[in-house]
Amino acid sequence: MATFKELEKIYFDMYGKQLARPALHRWVKKGEVKAVKIKPDEINYDKQSFINKITSQSYKNKAFRQNPEDYIGKTCGYLLIQGVVPPEERRDKDYHGTIMRCKCLACGKEDVQTRFSYVTGQGNYCQKSCGCEQKIQHFLTTTKRIPEPKKPKNKKTPKKNDFVDRYRFDFDRFLFVHKMLINNDVKRYFQKCDQGEYENAVDHFFYDEQFLAVYDFWKEKTNNGEKTNTFYDWSKPSLDHILPKSRGGSCDISNLQALTVFENLAKRDMTWEEWQDFKQTTHTQSDYFIENILKRYREKQNNGEKEGGKDDDN
Repeated sequence: MATFKELEKIYFDMYGKQLARPALHRWVKKGEVKAVKIKPDEINYDKQSFINKITSQSYKNKAFRQNPEDYIGKTCGYLLIQGVVPPEERRDKDYHGTIMRCKCLACGKEDVQTRFSYVTGQGNYCQKSCGCEQKIQHFLTTTKRIPEPKKPKNKKTPKKNDFVDRYRFDFDRFLFVHKMLINNDVKRYFQKCDQGEYENAVDHFFYDEQFLAVYDFWKEKTNNGEKTNTFYDWSKPSLDHILPKSRGGSCDISNLQALTVFENLAKRDMTWEEWQDFKQTTHTQSDYFIENILKRYREKQNNGEKEGGKDDDN
């Protein structure tokens, strides 16, 4: 008899990859590997039946070690395999098998790291995107704002929606804009307005420079671990009524703008002109105010363009 760790070592010596515990449990359930339960959390396995299983010709055909380099340039679903990830660059430090670096052709995301078995059909699971496809399918299935897509003849065929597909290249940003319109104080309006008006609002904010600046500011704060531990996420984009609703302002996109939560709460029920005058007369300044965020965003964009120009010259 042998423990799981002992079987894991035997398996790794033979195939150079980790033994999946669920696979072992499945073999035990089928009676292919014998096991005895010693304690509620301890199981001993019959070593000989395990060796017979992993050395059988049928299993070898499935699990035979392949050269990862042979798969570079091939695709698995939307994933283009670009190379093997060196150990020092791995994000999953606990996994000892081969990690492949891929590019998601569905959304354009670079440096997607996934296990070798996930993109070669050698394992029990197959990964076909960076995760964006699952997000899109979940969104189309659960949202009430987007018209129900036509049901495909084949149940395995993913649902399609032409409007959503326009934003596939940055679906996280699209999802944020959608939630910003649906899940705050303008939700009653944008949940009931006609489809065309909703789509115009999404398109407007998705490409709006002011929203992009605040969104970039928030993402950078979050990625750097600077997210505040308060009830409010101060840097997060939020919708502000230029003329407040309490003073007759509408929910039309011409009366809406993106500000940080911090500035939106500070502005309260002032008009935009009153808020600008207040900041000037009181000499109130903050990195979370839109003028500073826009200035920083434009400088960042200009620096990116200059660096791109230098590369072209070289």
